[in-house]
Amino acid sequence: MALGVHEGDRGTPGYVPRAADADLAARVDRGPLVVAHGPRLAGTSRALVHAARCRLPDHRVVRFPEAVRSDPRRLVDEATTWVGHCDGAVLWLDDAHQALLARIDSDFLATVPDGVRLLVTARRAVVGSGALPQPAREALAGHAVAIDPDPENPASPDTPDSPAPRDHLTLRMARARAQLLPEYWRVPTVALLRAAIDWDRLQVPFPLGRDLLRRLALLYCNDFGPMPLAERDAAVDALLESLGRGWITVSTRDGRPHHRPHPLLTAAAEDPDVGWSPSDDVWRVYADLPPTALGPVALAAGRS
Repeated sequence: MALGVHEGDRGTPGYVPRAADADLAARVDRGPLVVAHGPRLAGTSRALVHAARCRLPDHRVVRFPEAVRSDPRRLVDEATTWVGHCDGAVLWLDDAHQALLARIDSDFLATVPDGVRLLVTARRAVVGSGALPQPAREALAGHAVAIDPDPENPASPDTPDSPAPRDHLTLRMARARAQLLPEYWRVPTVALLRAAIDWDRLQVPFPLGRDLLRRLALLYCNDFGPMPLAERDAAVDALLESLGRGWITVSTRDGRPHHRPHPLLTAAAEDPDVGWSPSDDVWRVYADLPPTALGPVALAAGRS
């Protein structure tokens, strides 16, 4: 589909201007790559959509399912087939995971043909991750635009077409923050939530199954101080039995069970009052997975 808004239009109905808008527009004009990154629910997708609609109104948008989003060269080849049938093609890659970003470097960007733009949104923690190869970090740094939350509404939705009442979002954000306060009696709960949140913040390119989540949660418990092992293990196991009915849901990713935190939890993790930096335990657990379990998609990311 075309972006469908003409030059000079406001671009996205109801869009609130941001400090990064001018930088985004200039980078969209230059091409071939724009990486908009910010904390969860900062409005990163909305900001990039707005810039694209204003600057590239007649370009064809090309999207791909998650299963084929690990090879940017293949995606560009597919998008290039649209060039010549319209003014150009926009390859839209929303919430890009590490396996994709790890393959974007200067050599790849030199092969992107005229008429193709790669518009990418990503989590700030992923773009700044030390797990990305150095060539990828250098390439992304030259094309990245930071999106900060709207100070008037820091819980603004991260999708272009899903507005929610501000009071409702404020209440939900307050509840999400409260889930992350580490009182002693809630240590296993907070450890479990933090484990799932960090896996999501870092966009680790492998499903977070029950055994992985359990192992990571037990490590996170240790961060809060000593706790009797039997009590700790029993508490985490009990919490795992009740998942799917609260702040963590169980879905399917790459054909495997995957534990996903509520988006508001991931947003709350960036709040300076309750937030924290993602733990290196995530990468240690990930690195211990056998290569046969990871497959080519995951291997492209964190082990370069």
